[in-house]
Amino acid sequence: MRIIHIGPDSQFIQFLSGVFEEVAPGASTYLVTSASPRAELQFPIRAGAVRILERGVRGAMMIPMLVRASDLVIVHGMSPYGMVAFCLGSAKTARVWSGWGFDYYGEDLDPDAGLVSDATRSLVGGGSRADLFSSRVRILKGRVVEYLQHCVAKKTDYFSAPIPSDLSVFKRRFSGFSGEYAQLNYGSVAETFAQGDLVGADFNILVGNSALPTNNHVDIFHMLAQHDLKARKVIVPLGYGDPGYRKNLIIQGKQILGEAFMPLVEFLAFGNYRAIVASCNVVIMNHRRQQALGNIGAAMYQGSHVYLNGTSPVYKFFKEKGAFVHSVEELASSSLPEGGLHLHDVTNNRLVLERFWGSEQIRANVEALLARVASACVPG
Repeated sequence: MRIIHIGPDSQFIQFLSGVFEEVAPGASTYLVTSASPRAELQFPIRAGAVRILERGVRGAMMIPMLVRASDLVIVHGMSPYGMVAFCLGSAKTARVWSGWGFDYYGEDLDPDAGLVSDATRSLVGGGSRADLFSSRVRILKGRVVEYLQHCVAKKTDYFSAPIPSDLSVFKRRFSGFSGEYAQLNYGSVAETFAQGDLVGADFNILVGNSALPTNNHVDIFHMLAQHDLKARKVIVPLGYGDPGYRKNLIIQGKQILGEAFMPLVEFLAFGNYRAIVASCNVVIMNHRRQQALGNIGAAMYQGSHVYLNGTSPVYKFFKEKGAFVHSVEELASSSLPEGGLHLHDVTNNRLVLERFWGSEQIRANVEALLARVASACVPG
């Protein structure tokens, strides 16, 4: 079987490439977009399996021939390159849209539609003439992308998402999709979540994972301001995202929470970041969409109290799996916990993570996808 992967040079795809090499050694070629010409050195696979996609037309021109000679093309986070691959691939090529969230949440001209609270929207955007011109350009580009995305969704044979609950989100956005669901995972318990011991003696609070409006930070700040935080710090990672939103959010955080507010505006080494997360017995992710699963899984594994937006597919997913998680709505009616989860609940949460993100299950998911593609290719 000949497999083509298309996506960014990302730690997530690097992880999954190792799984594909175990299941189908030598079958995959990776076409990646990267600022580094040596991106292939980051992949734990054989030399020559990774090719750098140049930006623009030159990069797009190398896709059709490779895709038409393949049995399966997997696009990791739908992009213009992925659209080219889906549209110009042969009829016999199976197509997998492995969504990352940004490519199927919201609405056609507003990817944040329904995902951002009123309090958050007040911190986003401006009203200058340049902003207006930029907005009109975005709308024009959005119309083109909208049309192409819907065409590509109709050609999609298999859709994958970080969690199966997102299938209904995808279908609402792209009603022309008539394919099947197939699970792919971009991290495992051992490599992604199990990065430390149980939560320590510090009882700080982690809010959100980025400077993106979909975190809905301000709503949580107001909720926390109703509690006696004592010496607790409210730690807010803002290392990447929207600079304008970050600036406005920091002002709001200081006004609402005072000295308790602790924004993290610089990128931290992974070990340093994990140490900070380990100091938080309360982790709050107020996204209304699937987001921050790495942070959520790590917090569950270390025994923190995890609060998720009750409307989020992630909350629904974990509750259906029997995990012990809270809804953010509980913050308004109950006191903040002083310690970590009971050991029984930590053990239960770790089992929930292992059943979905365990190494054996991740490998089984890839084997199942390749078996389905292979059986569909058999004549008769």
